[in-house]
Amino acid sequence: MDLKRYVPIAVLAAFLAGQARAADTVCLDSRNITDSRAKDSHTIIFRMIDGSRWRGTLAQDCPGLNYNGFTMFPADSDRVCAGQQLIRVLQNHQVCRIDTLTPIPPRAP
Repeated sequence: MDLKRYVPIAVLAAFLAGQARAADTVCLDSRNITDSRAKDSHTIIFRMIDGSRWRGTLAQDCPGLNYNGFTMFPADSDRVCAGQQLIRVLQNHQVCRIDTLTPIPPRAP
């Protein structure tokens, strides 16, 4: 069996798998975020211009987040993306990553 023929196929398959994951990544346009607040030590709520709300769940517990505030340093200046966006707690400088972004259903009238 000639492995040289199969290596390019494996490289292409890995590339396409990475592209599929990137296409599935949820991102928010940072220019449309009007407010972001920590709900607890592992959840941030984003309010958007259109009135929608999104829940950002952190990959790990980030102590002090909801008491001391935070800053975001974007992986991409125009977007806040799940799995990529990092935040820093103001008081202890702990860095945490937003793991998932999920829409919050509108409140019933």
